[in-house]
Amino acid sequence: LGRLIKDPENNTLRWASWLITLLFFVVETAPIFVKLLSRSGLYEEAITSNTELGIAQKIENNNLEYANNQEVSKLKAKLMKDALERRKTLTSGEIAVMDLANLEALFKEINDFDPHKNGRNNGQA
Repeated sequence: LGRLIKDPENNTLRWASWLITLLFFVVETAPIFVKLLSRSGLYEEAITSNTELGIAQKIENNNLEYANNQEVSKLKAKLMKDALERRKTLTSGEIAVMDLANLEALFKEINDFDPHKNGRNNGQA
């Protein structure tokens, strides 16, 4: 068929081959052109509104998460400051009694502090 199309005497066959190719091209691309030329319907409006609502919800969630993280950071800083102030007020004898493990446990508890874990504030299950 390729040799017949290339033959200069078979213009009819060459044109028929081009028309068949063009027909396949039109049939394959017609749904795309129809979709692009048609007005948007209920489905497109529903998708658009859901997408906009989803984006607004994600923005709101991110803002709340940022605010919560800021609040938790402030609470951790306050707990750390309170612990350091308490340590400053201890006498040297009390510091000697208080062992390093207790201080490490206190600082770990402060670092693990999360007020959003079902009312627990030390991160333990």
